[in-house]
Amino acid sequence: MNLRPYLELRWGFRGEGGGIDCWQLVCRAGRELFGRDYPDDFALEQAELAQVFAHERQRWLEVDRAAMEPGDVVLLTLRGEPVHAGIMVDRRRFLHIMPGAESTLGDIDGLAWRHRIGGFFRCRK
Repeated sequence: MNLRPYLELRWGFRGEGGGIDCWQLVCRAGRELFGRDYPDDFALEQAELAQVFAHERQRWLEVDRAAMEPGDVVLLTLRGEPVHAGIMVDRRRFLHIMPGAESTLGDIDGLAWRHRIGGFFRCRK
């Protein structure tokens, strides 16, 4: 799997300045790498992302780590709130982007993320 086109992309909330945000990256990589169409029908302010994820979780089937597969979405918490998402590219690594940074790979077992996993989700059809 060639991840190069998805790495080092510039951050831009809802595409501001030609960038991409975490959910747009999940949707693009899901479609192009895994053939999955994720819902991208919300356009809220960044401060409302916790509410977006709470609402969107109703569309998803939560899977445990043992059942997680590449293409599933990992929901991540920041400051205790579920406001960040990435897409699993293998059993440990996920593709994501944060404000002020470029898109990169994270490790769900790494120090930065292992205590921030809010769950793994597969879109209900």
